[in-house]
Amino acid sequence: MTPAVQSADTFEKLSATSKGWCVLAKPIRRKDPVSDGVKELVGIRERRESGDEEILFAFEMLWRQGYLPQLEYEQQTWKMKKSLEEAYGLYVNRIKTYQDITIPEEEKVKAYLRSLARDGFVYEDVDTTIATLFW
Repeated sequence: MTPAVQSADTFEKLSATSKGWCVLAKPIRRKDPVSDGVKELVGIRERRESGDEEILFAFEMLWRQGYLPQLEYEQQTWKMKKSLEEAYGLYVNRIKTYQDITIPEEEKVKAYLRSLARDGFVYEDVDTTIATLFW
């Protein structure tokens, strides 16, 4: 589960350097209610946090190379608790990985996060499935 494997080239390097077995794990079918709300505020529809397409692509590459890749799944809920300052940094920086953000948009996001805060913290339950691909 590494950000270093982000393309067909880096995936092939991972597979080629393995010594008999290789494992790739990614969160799929991920639901981040707070993050999704923040992205919606600034018009983002894309979902990079969920590796659905990457797992399918990796499986297909391995299959075409003659491997018999196996998949396992594990349901998880991540209980997130961030101070308002931590939440500002997390969600504003996440948006910036998608697009540039204006000062008014950033203020809109901060106001949204303040509206969700309880006792100075933003809580988010992230529901995901971890897909583990091994070959």
